[in-house]
Amino acid sequence: MVIAVNQNLFQLQTLQKPLQVFKIDPIELNKLPSPTAKPKVLSQTPAAGTAMARGSKVNLVLVNGSTLPGKLVAGGLAQWSELQLGALYNQQVKDDALINNLITQYEQNGALSASEQTQLQNTLQAKGITLGNTTGNDATAAITTLSAARSFGG
Repeated sequence: MVIAVNQNLFQLQTLQKPLQVFKIDPIELNKLPSPTAKPKVLSQTPAAGTAMARGSKVNLVLVNGSTLPGKLVAGGLAQWSELQLGALYNQQVKDDALINNLITQYEQNGALSASEQTQLQNTLQAKGITLGNTTGNDATAAITTLSAARSFGG
């Protein structure tokens, strides 16, 4: 769904229906509460950084990322699948400098080195989280989910 506000005009477009335009009262619009969380881009087409002609359409999916469940993270850690990313961020990422450093390394390099994976496993083990060697239960799944928690949960 795409929502655009332009003074006295409210535009709502869904994928199922053509564009519908409604007139709104700007005074009533200003009475609406501000969102408690700043929405974040979940997906975008075309991809960010793609050169586009001025006025080209860009499809965005905006979410309050902190409420997304971990199971939406493809390749994420199975044991965090029911946690909201905001809770995971607060529990595992927010105040942990090593975890943040490992996430940065993962995001820059696309993977963790063997020593970084060991650091992650040891750090999580100290917090009572045991990782295995199987897909969905390993260091890659954990860092993938932690990265999403930092992007959307914080």
